[in-house]
Amino acid sequence: RRFAGAQTLLVPGAGASPLLGDLAAAQTWRSLNGAGCGRLTVDYRITGMRPSAGTLRSMIDILGDGAIVIRGGGPQRVLPGGPPVALPGGTGVQFAVPDPVVVSRYATIPEIEAFLISDRPRVEGNVLRAGARALRRPRMRRWSRHLLKHLPDVPLDDGASFVVNAAGGGIVSTARTTAQ
Repeated sequence: RRFAGAQTLLVPGAGASPLLGDLAAAQTWRSLNGAGCGRLTVDYRITGMRPSAGTLRSMIDILGDGAIVIRGGGPQRVLPGGPPVALPGGTGVQFAVPDPVVVSRYATIPEIEAFLISDRPRVEGNVLRAGARALRRPRMRRWSRHLLKHLPDVPLDDGASFVVNAAGGGIVSTARTTAQ
């Protein structure tokens, strides 16, 4: 509450996946050599990961608050999920990660969006969108957090893989890692 009037957008994000998105986006931005572009996309393909209770707790708030995208040069909240979009890494749906906000701090790109690549994008898009709509309600958030108290907190599975592409102005940069 103390900082409510600070006019600063705070976006949670730590760990391997946001770092990879930011690295790929920074490489794409650097490769453009100031030529600029109208749109930058960051797409994530995540395999073999069983999210920890902490990650799931964060996702409850992130999904409930909406995905942040950059449109018209400024941040906007949109519902994650939705219709499939063709991207360099495959077909994906709107994803709620902090990359668009972080990248907009150093790259003057009017549109920046993040996506989750999926083998079943229509299904995942509908599930994400329905979950985000449900988690807009405070009661659903409280109930979801209560359920998570009964889950064991598990570490990131060995072999979990993250592949992230950032594309803009005809340039695609890729970052990847495997948890060990």
